[in-house]
Amino acid sequence: MATNPNTAILCTRYYELLRIERKMQALEAGGVDNWEGYSDSLSEWFKEEERGQILDKYVKIINDVTSEQLATEITHILQQLADDLKGI
Repeated sequence: MATNPNTAILCTRYYELLRIERKMQALEAGGVDNWEGYSDSLSEWFKEEERGQILDKYVKIINDVTSEQLATEITHILQQLADDLKGI
């Protein structure tokens, strides 16, 4: 499967900007002038970030799978993903 490197770079940057935006929203909602609550404000963001990193890992695995392996591997990958997300 051929991929366009420009698209991948644009998507990568887009998702990074979404992560930054979520972090900013969490800080604003928690009141950045009250730094005692910094980690409390970001606790949900850290969980979402961890989920995003897990999902990114599996997207990369799926992108690396050849079409012949696809049906078998996707079932296996989705089971691993479900197992990883259970712990969060």
